[in-house]
Amino acid sequence: MIMSSIFSYLWWMYSAGVRSLVQIWWNCMRYVLLVFDMGGLFLTLLSPWKRDVTPKNWVGFELGRTLERIAFNVFSRVVGAFVRFFLILFGLAVLVTVSLIGIPILLLWIAAIPATFYAIFFLATTVPLDPVSIVVAALPMAVFAFSIFGYASRLPETFIPKDRADLFTKPWFPRVLGRLGLVPEDFKVEDWLTDEALEARLRELNIAHETFDEIVAFEADAAERRARKPRFWLWENLRKSSPFGRGWQFGYTVKLDRYCTDLSAYDVSEYLNLRLCGRDAELEVATLIMRRQGQNDFLLVGDAGIGKKMFVHALARKIREGDLPEFAHLRFLLFDLGVAVGDALNRGEDMENSLRYIFTQAAYAGNIVLVIDGLDQFLGASHDSNRPNLAPLFSEFLGMSTFQVIGMMTTTGYHEIVRFNESVVKFFEAVYLREPDENATIRILLNIMEPVERLRIGFTWKSLKTIFEMSGEYDWDSPYPERAIDLAQQTLLHWESHMDSAFILPSTVAAFVSLKTGMPVGALQEDEKDKLLHLEEILHKRVIGQDEAVRQVSDALRRARAGFGNPKRPLGSFLFLGPTGVGKTETAKALAEAYFGDEERMIRLDMSEYQGADASNKLIGSEVTRDAGHLTEAAKNHPYGVILLDEIEKAYPKALDIFLQILDEGFVTDGFGKKLSFRKSIIIATSNASSILINELLGHGQTADQAKTEVINDIVKNGTFRIEFMNRFDDIIFFSPLVNQELREVAGLKLELLAKRIKKQKNIDLAFDSSVPDIIIERGYEQEFGARSLNRYIEDKIEDVVVRKVIAGDVVEGGTILITAADLG
Repeated sequence: MIMSSIFSYLWWMYSAGVRSLVQIWWNCMRYVLLVFDMGGLFLTLLSPWKRDVTPKNWVGFELGRTLERIAFNVFSRVVGAFVRFFLILFGLAVLVTVSLIGIPILLLWIAAIPATFYAIFFLATTVPLDPVSIVVAALPMAVFAFSIFGYASRLPETFIPKDRADLFTKPWFPRVLGRLGLVPEDFKVEDWLTDEALEARLRELNIAHETFDEIVAFEADAAERRARKPRFWLWENLRKSSPFGRGWQFGYTVKLDRYCTDLSAYDVSEYLNLRLCGRDAELEVATLIMRRQGQNDFLLVGDAGIGKKMFVHALARKIREGDLPEFAHLRFLLFDLGVAVGDALNRGEDMENSLRYIFTQAAYAGNIVLVIDGLDQFLGASHDSNRPNLAPLFSEFLGMSTFQVIGMMTTTGYHEIVRFNESVVKFFEAVYLREPDENATIRILLNIMEPVERLRIGFTWKSLKTIFEMSGEYDWDSPYPERAIDLAQQTLLHWESHMDSAFILPSTVAAFVSLKTGMPVGALQEDEKDKLLHLEEILHKRVIGQDEAVRQVSDALRRARAGFGNPKRPLGSFLFLGPTGVGKTETAKALAEAYFGDEERMIRLDMSEYQGADASNKLIGSEVTRDAGHLTEAAKNHPYGVILLDEIEKAYPKALDIFLQILDEGFVTDGFGKKLSFRKSIIIATSNASSILINELLGHGQTADQAKTEVINDIVKNGTFRIEFMNRFDDIIFFSPLVNQELREVAGLKLELLAKRIKKQKNIDLAFDSSVPDIIIERGYEQEFGARSLNRYIEDKIEDVVVRKVIAGDVVEGGTILITAADLG
C-alpha cells in the first residue's frame, strides 16, 4: 500500500505535476499579457487621452484658434502616448521576469527529490553550517514539501467516479443523501453497492434512477466549483482581472456616471453570485445583436419577476470575467433614467437638454451600453402624466452605432410602445424572456439557496419539484422563476420556525401552502379524509333534501381532492338548475363552509347586474376606462373558494363566453392583459331555466340522468344557453321542489338559526312549540318562491312576536321565550 502510494506520487510529480507547473507558468504569462494589454495599448498608442480633443466649432479660418486647437490635440495625444508607452515597457519587463522565473522553478521541481536527499546529507555532514548553505539546502526541501502538498490537494480528473464505492466516500456525498431526504446516520454502504440494492433503495424513496444521477451530477459540479474557486492560479480565475488602461481610448462620461452603476467594474447587488440558468437561447440572441455594427440595441421583454435584471447582471458578469472577450472594452452602465430626469427638474434645468448632454457623452465615449429598467415608462407607454415622453430624444441618438441601449420592460409596456411609438421601436430588437421550465427553475432555486445551504442541505430534490408545481398552482401574480423563489423562501422561513424534520420535504411545502391559502393540499390527513368521506352528511346539516344534488357535488370534490380531477380546470364546476328557493344558494354556502372552512369563502355575483353590452368589461375590467373587473378582482382577492354566479341566465349572452375559457382551462386574461387563475376555485352557476320541465320530469319518477338530455335540449331550444357552454361544466345538477317533510325540516332549520341569532344579540333563549313549523308552512309557504317565502313569514311574524315581548318586558336578558300557535294568531 505504501509502495503503491509512493509510486503514484512519483508518477504524478513527473507527469501531471510537471504539466500543471508548466500550465501555471503559462497562465501567469497570459495574466501579464491580459492585465497590461500591451497589444491594445500599442494599437492606440497615438490616440488622444480619453478622446479629450477640441473639435472645430467655428466657421471659416482663424489662425489663432486653429493653432490652439492643434496644440491641445497634440498635447492630448502625447500625454496618451507617454502613459501607454511607459505601461508597455513596464509590462514587457514583468513578462520577461515571469518568463525567466519559471525556468529555475521548473528545474527545481524536476530536481526536488534528489536535491532534497542531497541537502539532508549535506546538512547532516557539514559542520559548522553557514546561513547561505542553510538557505540553499532548504530551497529544494521546500519545493519537495510543496510537491507533496500539491499531490495531496490535486483535483481529480472527474468529480464523479466510475466506481460507485468511490462515490460513497466523496466528502460531498452526504449532500447527495440530503437531497434524497436521508441523513448520513441512516446510510449503510453495503445496502447501496449493487445495482439491485441501489434500485431497491431508490424505489423506497420514490426517486427515479435518472433523478439520482441528476442529483449526483449537480452536487459533483457544485463541489468542483467550490474546489476550483480558491485556486487563483487557474486561468478561469486569473482572466477575471481587468486590464490597465482598458478605457483610456474612450471618452469621459462625468455627468452620466452620476446616475449609473458600472456593472463592468463591479457588482454589489444580490445578483453578484447568481448564475444564469436556462437562458442560453436568449443570451445567444442578445450577444448576436450586440455584435452588429448598427442597430445593436435590444429590449428585454418579460413580466416582472421573470428574470430581466438577473439576465442583465449575468451578461455584465460574463463580460467582466472574460467569458465574452469581444465585449471586454464595453462599460455596462445601469442607468437610472428616472433619477436623471428628476435631478434636472429639481435643479431647474431644461430636462431635455440635460439628457441630451448625457446621451452625447455616452455616444462620444464609444464604449457605453446604457441599461435602462422600465424604459417603456419614458417612451409614451406610461399613463402617468408626470413622466415625460422621451421617444423623440431617444430617436435622435439610437441611429448612432456608438449609442447602445438595452431596455427592460414588461410585455404590456412593450405592446404599448409598439402601438403608440412605432418610430422608436424600429431601432430595437425584442428579446423575449420566456418562463424557465421545471429543470431550469430548480437550478435557479438551488443557485439562490446556495448561501443558505453552504453548511447543510435544506431542500430535498423532491421538495424543489413540489415547490415548482405548487407555485404554479397557487401563485399567478408573478411568473416563473419568481413565484417559485417566493414560495421557496417562505417555506424555508416556515421550516426554520418549526424544524419538525431534518430537511424541507414535499409535506413541508404542502403544509405551508395549506397554511397560507386555507386550502387542503398535499397528502390527505386523517381529519380531512373523514370529512371527505362524510361530506354528504356535513352538507345535509344545512341543505335539506336534494339528496342527488348533494351526492353529485360530493363525488366531484372527492375526485378533485384525491388527484383524479383535471389540474388545469377549476376544482369543480357545476350548473345548478331548479326553481327558486329549493337550496341552490344554500348548497353553495354549505360547500364553502365544508370544503374551505368558512361560509365567507363564497363570493356571490348577481348576474342580473351584467345585462348590458358592457357586461364583459364589468366582469374582467377595461384598460380603456381603467376600471377593474368584478369577477377578476374577486378571483385576485379570494383565489381559493366558491364563486357563485347567481341567476346566470340573466347575463348578457356574449359575457358568458368569458366563462368558456375559465371552465375549460382554469384561467382568464383580464382587461389589462394579466392572467388570473380559477384552478383552485369551485364555480357554481345557478339558473331557474326550464324549472317547470324539471319539476314535471322528476315528479314523474325520472332520475336526474334520465331527465338531463331532455332538459338540456329544452334550454338550448329556448336560447337560454348554448350547448358548448353547458358542456363546459363538470356536472349539471337538478334541484327539485321541496316536499312536506323537507319543508318542515327547512322551517325547523330556519327557526334554529333565528334562535342562535337572538341568543347572540340579546342573550334570550327561544323555544318553539311543535306546531310552529306546520303553521309556518301552512301560512307562509308559496311554491313559486320556495323556501325564501318561509324566511319572509319568520321575519314578519315570529320576529315581531319576539320584539313585542321584549318591549313589553315579558322577558329579561337571560330569559326564555316560548313561541306557540297562540302567539301567531
